[in-house]
Amino acid sequence: MMNKSNTNAQHHGCAFRGWQCFHCGEIFETVEGAQLHFGADQTKEPGCLIRVNQSEQGLLTELRNVEAARDALQYQISNESTAADVRIQSLQGQHQIELRREEEKGYARGLADGHSLALRLFLVTGRELGDDDDTAHVVEATNMGEAESTFINHLCAEGSSNEQQIVVTGITALQNAIANRLITVMTSKNENTH
Repeated sequence: MMNKSNTNAQHHGCAFRGWQCFHCGEIFETVEGAQLHFGADQTKEPGCLIRVNQSEQGLLTELRNVEAARDALQYQISNESTAADVRIQSLQGQHQIELRREEEKGYARGLADGHSLALRLFLVTGRELGDDDDTAHVVEATNMGEAESTFINHLCAEGSSNEQQIVVTGITALQNAIANRLITVMTSKNENTH
């Protein structure tokens, strides 16, 4: 503060006398005295307008200290840097991490459940004797024998056939059937492009 004012005084060709209050005319020769009277910045009210007399200088000093503390708190609040804000941000970050972990665990469980279910699904193809078209069904079973029985029972329930009239032409784990079909499709596309 003094350097700037002193430089301004030298620039204008006059001696630096200090800081003068336009309200009361008092001149302050030290930075501390000027800050006590005027406040830390231009938004503060000068001590002479607060009507503080010489005997109440301690009160003015305390007022300026309270203003500085309030300004510091307002700065912290506006920058969300109070202890409470920092703690809240920390807790929110921890919550996001824990939430992501739980979602990943649930996703992994879903994949495992889907994988175990896929291992119990079979693609069974077959037809009634005398029919040229195969019928395909996806059935859930613990093994291929159970899958074949489920398929035969299902075809019997759909039509008037009995077990002796149904021929199973193929039985594959659904997972393998899908993989084989994808390979066939990709091979066919590659052959068509060459």
